[in-house]
Amino acid sequence: MADVDRTKREIAAFLGVDADSFSRPGRQKLNPSFLPRYRRLYARATRLANWLRERDSYHIIHWGKRMGIKRWISQGTQEIAFAPMHDETKRRLVKCYEQDIAFLKRLLSIDLRCWR
Repeated sequence: MADVDRTKREIAAFLGVDADSFSRPGRQKLNPSFLPRYRRLYARATRLANWLRERDSYHIIHWGKRMGIKRWISQGTQEIAFAPMHDETKRRLVKCYEQDIAFLKRLLSIDLRCWR
């Protein structure tokens, strides 16, 4: 997306919301990948949190977050840096998702050349 503001306006128009409600500047990382400090403990804590959510026990999850348990368990080594994608892999993926991209382009009436 070379023009982030234009893309935000188009998405907002499609959704019927105010474009100014989107956060700024538009290039911040959301949900970055990381390696947890304690992987097994992190996995168990995630399963426990899901189990608590199924039982509507959100107050326990919020208490754990306030105590800093999530931050202590999940603070990982650093973000994962992915190697650039090989050209052959990109060609294979574009071919695999070509029909989906074309359908989405027609549905949203936007240019998706950046996905090719």
